[in-house]
Amino acid sequence: MILLLPVTLLLLGLDASRAGQATAETHNATKGDTPPVNVGGTVITSLKMPIVWLPTIGFVLVPFGVELPKIVDRSLLLLGHSSSGVALFASGIILAGYKVTFSVPVLSLVFIKNVAQPALVCWRWATRIRLSAKPSSRPPSRLSRSW
Repeated sequence: MILLLPVTLLLLGLDASRAGQATAETHNATKGDTPPVNVGGTVITSLKMPIVWLPTIGFVLVPFGVELPKIVDRSLLLLGHSSSGVALFASGIILAGYKVTFSVPVLSLVFIKNVAQPALVCWRWATRIRLSAKPSSRPPSRLSRSW
């Protein structure tokens, strides 16, 4: 989970770089060479964002038992309680800047993730319960003596 946001921001940054490059290509159609996407610069830009490195620092410090002063701990506790809602809001703000397109691969992946995968999990769960509920081949009197 801790890697989800940094990787998402990195991929969005790479996509923005590629889109900017495509725009530059259309304006410079007369030139044959286009500069490559700067992956290293995009990674560094993503790592400079506090939303990326603050959770990582917390993830590293917790196993070492680092204790924060009470005032800092209480302040961060307030922020921690609101973090999931803020993260959802921030993700929505970031994604709102991108154009949503529907295609066959996108719709098929959405169908697999939201319909087929839960159906498969429910089917396997129901099959496992049905298999574990098989009656024993021993008569009940033998079961009572063996237990």
